[in-house]
Amino acid sequence: MATFAVWVKVFHYLDVGHFLWVRRTSPEADSATLQWWGTILANSLIGLLMLWRLDGSKAISLGMWMVLTLMLVVLFGLRYLGMCLMAQKQGLKVRFRAWESGFPLSIIITLIFAGAIYPIPGGVYPTTNQWRYRDLLPKLGWIALAGTLPVLIMLWGVCAILQLNVPPPYFRPWLSIMLLLGKPLLLFDIAIPFFPFISFNSRRLWDWNKIIWVVMTATVVALFLV
Repeated sequence: MATFAVWVKVFHYLDVGHFLWVRRTSPEADSATLQWWGTILANSLIGLLMLWRLDGSKAISLGMWMVLTLMLVVLFGLRYLGMCLMAQKQGLKVRFRAWESGFPLSIIITLIFAGAIYPIPGGVYPTTNQWRYRDLLPKLGWIALAGTLPVLIMLWGVCAILQLNVPPPYFRPWLSIMLLLGKPLLLFDIAIPFFPFISFNSRRLWDWNKIIWVVMTATVVALFLV
């Protein structure tokens, strides 16, 4: 409760993607792997909450939770893999950090707006303690593009498959869940670069190359209209 009180005083619950630095009591570093899987777990539970708001308790089941978790692993995993590979190509050492302050806001949005979900995917950051966003923006821009473009291409492919009625009936709900989760992810990760969403890749794309941002955003908007 004391931690949440600090969040309230400094508006950390709206400062998604920024962190409160504290002096460590242990020399051991926090685990990026644990943070990544914790992000998957938290988002999957919020996804269940979204389905409950849409369709009541009959939408909640172990099988549905497993499907949600798998789709999040695919979406977030593809995003994370693209960002890490591009960072490696750019010669920049990065690590994953969870956006813990975003989960309360995500829960509130899901409870208030039926069928809405505010995904909290986390992000990758340079491992060094001292770095300037402006100086690293040329590299961070490419990293943001590498994280968003594969997800965008995959969701367009899923949308096309569903429109053409290609998959068997038992597989269609899986792809529908992917779209249900993936579209909001792309909305925030590409199309909305403004506060309080400035830690998503959208902000890096906007600051790095506005032409690329416009093209990517138009593609996301078109995906919502299909």
